[in-house]
Amino acid sequence: MVKHSMRRKDSPPVRIGATRAQDDMADLPQRVAAEKTPPSVFLDFTGIEAINGSYARASAAWLLNCSIAVRTGEPANMPSSPDPWEIRPLPIQALFVINLSDEVREEIDLLFKQQRLPCLEAVDWDENEVRKVRILGHLDPQLFRALECLQTVGNGAVAETLWKRFPEDRIGMTAWNNRLSELYQRHMVSRVKDGKFWRYSLEFKEAKYGI
Repeated sequence: MVKHSMRRKDSPPVRIGATRAQDDMADLPQRVAAEKTPPSVFLDFTGIEAINGSYARASAAWLLNCSIAVRTGEPANMPSSPDPWEIRPLPIQALFVINLSDEVREEIDLLFKQQRLPCLEAVDWDENEVRKVRILGHLDPQLFRALECLQTVGNGAVAETLWKRFPEDRIGMTAWNNRLSELYQRHMVSRVKDGKFWRYSLEFKEAKYGI
């Protein structure tokens, strides 16, 4: 677990612009890269009253897009570009934003809707587990349904389990596989190899979709 405070001591509570976000994130990529295994990252917005879209894009959205690059097949190494803030593979297990004001939540929700990506706000958690999240941004209804099904079966399931358990969804095992794979790419679930199949698990116990 890597917890990162987005507001430095005595800094203004309103954070505007990409440059400000990059300053506030300055040491986070190195902290993540130093972990032996991909960590869950908690971006802590305590004390921040408001942000704008550029700040959200250069902080939470940048980090999620970097981690998606790993799960979509990009090699996990540093790019040759001199720009350290280009999207590049950065492996993390899950991304959560925490301690959001109403204005910060609305701005993150809007930005992630525009990017058609989900963002997990942890609302009940400790260092051992995330019990409840609010899903900000965008998540297709069929993917949220797959999350609900994973929760119903008690977590840790292969596509065949969902196919057999939920025939009322009227989709085949390939479609279940595709939905679970998409959830994995978006960092909504984790997975481990189970024989020749992938076994998927939630990164949280309970989810609510939307503000």
